[in-house]
Amino acid sequence: MSIEIHHLLDHAHHLPTVAAWQHAEFGYLSPGSSEEQRAERLRTASDSARLPIVLLAISGGHLVGSAAVSASTLTHKHLTPWLSSVFVPPELRGKGTGFEACAGGDRRGRSPRLRKTPSFHTEE
Repeated sequence: MSIEIHHLLDHAHHLPTVAAWQHAEFGYLSPGSSEEQRAERLRTASDSARLPIVLLAISGGHLVGSAAVSASTLTHKHLTPWLSSVFVPPELRGKGTGFEACAGGDRRGRSPRLRKTPSFHTEE
């Protein structure tokens, strides 16, 4: 499977899907927040030259995953940039999609002086 990494702002029609994915997978980390609030936060990641950014993994014209890169996180403000919200639909896991999304996030999120992009993940 050939995977291309794109910025969400270049494929804004995927925003509802990414918001639904993130809310379903990571909503427990923000109790009381809604899918609509998550979609609004994704809309604010609209400048490809500034963090936060949201990246999409696209294969054959289909959305197959996503990842976000933020300036920091609430719990680890000293670690920047921060890779988070990596999601690949269960039926597409195990094919390298998450790795490609993370690699794209690492490449686009790091500044020239940083060696790696910290991240938080849950085991699946």
